[in-house]
Amino acid sequence: MTHDDFDYILISMKSPKEIKMLLEIRGFFKSSKSIVVINKTTMCEKMDTTRATLSKFITRLVGYDFLMELEDKQYMMSPFMYLPYHANARELQEEWMRIREGKLYNRRGFSNEEYLLIKDGKIKIEFVEGALVDKQRLID
Repeated sequence: MTHDDFDYILISMKSPKEIKMLLEIRGFFKSSKSIVVINKTTMCEKMDTTRATLSKFITRLVGYDFLMELEDKQYMMSPFMYLPYHANARELQEEWMRIREGKLYNRRGFSNEEYLLIKDGKIKIEFVEGALVDKQRLID
């Protein structure tokens, strides 16, 4: 099942390669697997792209609230945008909200690209409660 927001993300893709990367990432998530590790090296080889390009792409997906980074390389896909076949919607959505509320969210900080997305208003700073935010970088 998809939500209209997923359609917006699909439309916002800049190239057929980005659409392939989006669908590849979406395919990592199964009804029994709500948190996945994205191995960037393997994915870059498979998608024939650079690590920098893939990292920026994943950061964009985080900015769209399609993905949430939990720890290094671990991501959760928004169950409000896409539900894998046979997934328990209520359970996944409750887990997503618990993490969003900061009870389980534990991040070291933001990348340079994420700071730019926050400054441009593309990522909401409220959802990252508990993350280390250098507020001066948001002003500069």
